[in-house]
Amino acid sequence: VVLLSSHLEGYTKEIGELTLTKIYDNNICRSKLSNLISYHASRDIISEIKDTTDSDKLSRKIVDLIDRDLSLWEQVGPHPSPISEERFNSSFSSPSFNKIASYIHRFGYLEYKKDLGAKLGSSYRATKNLIDHIVDTRNQIAHGDATASKTPSDLLSNIRSIKIFCRSTDDLFANWCRANICTIR
Repeated sequence: VVLLSSHLEGYTKEIGELTLTKIYDNNICRSKLSNLISYHASRDIISEIKDTTDSDKLSRKIVDLIDRDLSLWEQVGPHPSPISEERFNSSFSSPSFNKIASYIHRFGYLEYKKDLGAKLGSSYRATKNLIDHIVDTRNQIAHGDATASKTPSDLLSNIRSIKIFCRSTDDLFANWCRANICTIR
């Protein structure tokens, strides 16, 4: 269960990191990208700005944002340097279904849930619930709940469903990227 949850988290981050790499490698113009990408790459400083009430500290944080991330926010030309995957991925962990959808939303893909529902059809709700159940079970195990476990046969059917989910997400996201950003596959 722990490995399956980790695989799901790693897969989601990997698809995002691949996209960030392709944006840089293909010299995609920043005007073509959602400002959500810039927001998530700058979110550490933006959060500090939001939490600061002291005007002196606030002005220093704004200078920090401009010094470090101005090129992320400019709307012309390609990124002069790679987007920090570490900063972009921060705050994404414990891959519940809504957190995965929110992560994909960081790129500007707002219709992901609707598209996934159409692709998975009648198994959409069951898949969504399964992902949340796996993450909940993983969290129970991590917090020492001795009753949280799965049998190997339970995991086998879960693995099949997670593979279908990942394959569907990969197809949808790659097609969306091809139409809106650049080819990632």
